[in-house]
Amino acid sequence: MNSFQKESDLSALAPGTSTVIFRPVRKAGDGSSAGHYCVPAKRTNEGELLVGDGIMLAGSGGKVLDTKRLTENIQWVIGKAVAFLRTRRSRGEETTVIVPMNAIALGSKDVATSFAQLCRSAEPDLRDHFIVEAFNFPRKMNLSFLDDIAILLYSFSPVYLARPNLGWTDFTIFANCNFQGASVDLMNKPWPEDKVRTFFEEFVGGARTRRLSTYVHGVGSSAIAKAAKAAGCDYMDGEQV
Repeated sequence: MNSFQKESDLSALAPGTSTVIFRPVRKAGDGSSAGHYCVPAKRTNEGELLVGDGIMLAGSGGKVLDTKRLTENIQWVIGKAVAFLRTRRSRGEETTVIVPMNAIALGSKDVATSFAQLCRSAEPDLRDHFIVEAFNFPRKMNLSFLDDIAILLYSFSPVYLARPNLGWTDFTIFANCNFQGASVDLMNKPWPEDKVRTFFEEFVGGARTRRLSTYVHGVGSSAIAKAAKAAGCDYMDGEQV
């Protein structure tokens, strides 16, 4: 473990260093523990702070994937998650970690091969404590692409989630590929309560239609937490959870 427990602590992260925060996830209904959400963070030598998606997306923004960079970041994040689970287990504690993965990166044969090798290197019983969350899907995505991702994830994560691109309301394709949940990241921002309430109602409604559990990351205010609970969201994490 490190001294950084939440995102607000990261201002002290020194240039050229990195860390991973394991943010507690709670059941929305009763507030009980439901595991942890993996939030990687790095500060570049130039002083720029990269948190969460900014790290996992690095190398996939151009016309050609930087598979070396993508693979290195995936190896680093999974390695930290495995170490976290091992530490908890040594204390007699069992927990679960949700690990975000760049779907476009996993669509690359080289990156997928490295990911599969990492899966095989982890203790088999630890895999049951991983929930992989795929995000950053191609705008034009077919069932074959998503099915390949699902097959890859299942080897490491019997439970796997989809964080759909913003604007998606029909989650049929994810249910057809046996994803068990859908998620959204609010990035700890103070979104207007009225807009968030409407979004949650549509999000939860679409997920329930396909029997998917719902996860809300980055809850940044008590009002947003209240709106998520009222809409029937299943799990939450963030600065105000």
